[in-house]
Amino acid sequence: LFSLSDIKVQYLTMIRFATRKMALLEQQVKHFAHQQRFMSVSHLRDLEATEKFRQLNHKSILYFTATWCPPCKAIRPVYEELSTKYEDVAFGKVDVDENSDAAVEFE
Repeated sequence: LFSLSDIKVQYLTMIRFATRKMALLEQQVKHFAHQQRFMSVSHLRDLEATEKFRQLNHKSILYFTATWCPPCKAIRPVYEELSTKYEDVAFGKVDVDENSDAAVEFE
């Protein structure tokens, strides 16, 4: 049989372990949530996706870009940073070469 003090020590050890485990899980969740939020710029690959994005998101900003465009490359990190700062706004990205229909529609 175990003494009352043995049970108390085991109980306190389990509580400490559970507390550390919960803190670790909380850190992982925060890290994952930050990663998910960082990836908040939606790449809109066709006109249908672009229209649906605008219908589903009351507040949205579309960024029209091209892989060959130097100013577009300069704006990209700023745009991505804004998407993490303004969580109530949906940020979409349209590559004008890949999604020319949307580019023409919003010209």
